[in-house]
Amino acid sequence: MSTPSYPEILHSLALEAAEHEVSLRKGVENSLRREGWLAHDARKKATELLPYVRTSLNDHLRSFPGRHIEEYYQQDPTNPDLLIPIAGCGKNKWTAYIQSRIIVLPARDFELLVGNTFVSIECTQVAVTPMTGDGGCDFVGKLDLSLEMSKLRGFTGPSALEGQCDFLFGEAKRYKLSNPVEVGDVDKLIGSVHTLTEGGGTPTKDKIIDALDEWGWVHGSPIRYLFATTGRFRTPIRGLARRHKCFVIDGEQLSQRIIYLYPTIDSREQADTVVNDLTKNMKPNVSLL
Repeated sequence: MSTPSYPEILHSLALEAAEHEVSLRKGVENSLRREGWLAHDARKKATELLPYVRTSLNDHLRSFPGRHIEEYYQQDPTNPDLLIPIAGCGKNKWTAYIQSRIIVLPARDFELLVGNTFVSIECTQVAVTPMTGDGGCDFVGKLDLSLEMSKLRGFTGPSALEGQCDFLFGEAKRYKLSNPVEVGDVDKLIGSVHTLTEGGGTPTKDKIIDALDEWGWVHGSPIRYLFATTGRFRTPIRGLARRHKCFVIDGEQLSQRIIYLYPTIDSREQADTVVNDLTKNMKPNVSLL
């Protein structure tokens, strides 16, 4: 019998509040009961945890705009200790459920899901690396900047971005909510990429370099770093990762990206089908090294 972390409790609350109203106290009790707590002990522990859960919840909900999360549940305007679904949030009501599904994926399936998700939105090419000897990168991708200009309606003439590409080096970490991505993980990724791009050295690293070469990579090409996690990112320094051109996509953000790609999700069963599709069926322009 263990006590779930505050992020785990908040996720449990979100799972319920996205579909029906739930009181904070009852939601915390339910979270404890799922960890094996007896009803009486869960009620007593929930009373102890409640003030801290309130603070964590307020901080979490306030983070949505900065993290570009579409709100899918909220505190009742007349009773802050009651959580309710947001009317009209549409398909985003499945955010917490999809996150709960990707958290329990096998590590390899999560890497494939990330590759499929990013080739469908930002990247024109993605290569998912082997599980071992990958030089610290789970996937690499090509970002064709000139494509963004082509999306502008009415744009004519040559573009200064023609032929300009950035190259993405990423980690896909299937972390629990109690185990956040830290600054040290970002530092490790940046260091690994520097070593990798200075030369292969292993058969797997050589395959990565070969894939990059086919996409037009040359030494000195612009690099971006990406951390995709099922959990969350924690740093005491606001904006630190972005200053290093490292982008961290947490579990909620990744879940809403999946929803964006599959706008017809209308049930938990359909969400299960979508997650299975992203882990089992490779999208065009996604390859395995």
